[in-house]
Amino acid sequence: MKTHNIFYKFFFSILIVSLCFVFSCKEEDEPFVLRDTDLLEFNYEASSQTFTVCTNGEWFARSEDNWITVSPESGVGDGVTREEVNVLVTRSTGNLRKGVVSISAAGKDLEISIIQEEGFLIFGKPYLSEPLAKGVSIEDISIMIPYSRAVGNEVLDVSFNSTGASAGISILENQVSLDGENGVVAIPLSGTPEETGEVLFALVLGGNTAIEPLVTSVAKGPVKTYFEMNFNQLIMGGDHVAKVKGIVLDTDKTPWIKDDNNKTELPANPAYKESASGNTDGSSDIFATMGPIFRELRELSDWEGLRVYERPGYVKIGTAASTDGFIATPALSNIPGTEDVKVSFKAARWNEDSGVKVLIEIQGEGTASVQEIDLDNLEWELKEFLIEGASSNTRVTFKCFPGAGKRFCIDDIIVTSV
Repeated sequence: MKTHNIFYKFFFSILIVSLCFVFSCKEEDEPFVLRDTDLLEFNYEASSQTFTVCTNGEWFARSEDNWITVSPESGVGDGVTREEVNVLVTRSTGNLRKGVVSISAAGKDLEISIIQEEGFLIFGKPYLSEPLAKGVSIEDISIMIPYSRAVGNEVLDVSFNSTGASAGISILENQVSLDGENGVVAIPLSGTPEETGEVLFALVLGGNTAIEPLVTSVAKGPVKTYFEMNFNQLIMGGDHVAKVKGIVLDTDKTPWIKDDNNKTELPANPAYKESASGNTDGSSDIFATMGPIFRELRELSDWEGLRVYERPGYVKIGTAASTDGFIATPALSNIPGTEDVKVSFKAARWNEDSGVKVLIEIQGEGTASVQEIDLDNLEWELKEFLIEGASSNTRVTFKCFPGAGKRFCIDDIIVTSV
């Protein structure tokens, strides 16, 4: 048994030595060259890989491609050792590229193909950092665009185009920087959206037109009050709507006075007394008879009107015999640009009149959604209408319906965003 074991060990030793001789050196006097691969594949980044050369003499490795570096470029093989050669590729910023590393040895030229994937800068799907709202000034809101494969410290020109509900929106900067290889770049917006609806932003960064357009929307903003008049500075007269007495000037103690233009003004320290009834006016016609100081005290300096009379906290429009009573607001100067607005007011008809209507007229820009509003109630009614395309020069007129005995009371005129 021992003799057989010794024989088997000797046989396998001879076999292994023979195989090593065949696969490494072949014949010592026969030149040969071997490589372990004929292809190396790289991603877009600067990186390196290795291959091995086995030969029994001098060898040379080189590449004619300037983005490929080979190290070492030469050596002398012993016919047994597999020598390692490093292949370094630079970062790709363009299309997929192909190159070759050539190996010269043993009278032969072998090639190893080098392939590197494309390295174009990639932009992801854009999104907004915060929502947009009509009439709300843009502060710290940006279009955010994810990116990858940046070289770093790149400065890109920004081209911006928008369609849809984009009025009032622009970009704040015409250039952006990419600080790292991967990240999110912010394109800051500015302005104030002027309308609601869908909006499309198309951007080009550094000439890259492959950025997906951003489709978003401008939402309805918070309701803004552009104008409000509650007539709280008016204190005299009987309250016709509530059917209670009020106060009037006690002319026996402090009579009305006249200015240089024969307009009526309050005395310096007026004394008051109870009105005769809820139907008693607190003043003469505020616009035709009363003077500018009186209107200023009532915060009506910029208003216009005719047949307008003071009541406690509101005004009465018209008389039993007149057909031309009206009151007109000042210009709605707080409206930015041009937009649709809502007008609300409280009104009540005079209890002795019938067929009472409030006629609505617009001066300046804008079109009212109604031209007349019926008043059937003796108590306060809330009425509303829209003005399409109102602007800072728009004025609203509330008129009596033509014909005698069409009086109404009006209060709490408010103009808001829609």
